[in-house]
Amino acid sequence: MPAHARTRIGQERRGTSAKGITAFINSTSLIGDLGTSYVASWLGNLITIGAMISAFSCALASAVGAARPVYAMSRDGILVGGLSRVSGPRRTPLRETGPAAVRDHLKQDEESRRKADLNSWQAACYSALAASDWFCAGGFRY
Repeated sequence: MPAHARTRIGQERRGTSAKGITAFINSTSLIGDLGTSYVASWLGNLITIGAMISAFSCALASAVGAARPVYAMSRDGILVGGLSRVSGPRRTPLRETGPAAVRDHLKQDEESRRKADLNSWQAACYSALAASDWFCAGGFRY
């Protein structure tokens, strides 16, 4: 088979032809589809599974790694001070995030207001908000 014929076949399968460009645009796993088209279906599946594992690992590492900057910013006074607490000999960040963090922040504000004025209406407000599961779970956004 002449070289120009082999090139033309490659272009039609996944090249610069209209059909190839459409296949490129509609592909959900481009490298996996290429492996399936040119080698075997098991290779395409293997590449797709590898990409999924890699993406999950990166997301997990990002989530775990985010705790340190939050801790450092809290320690330096940029964020809420309660997020800078550490545990045990390894000195890992101790505070949780989400509704528990909102509740903890509200309780800290309540204690601060009560120290300033025992009968403060702000302290009563913070106490009531901290007791509300709806508010701590994101109800303050509505």
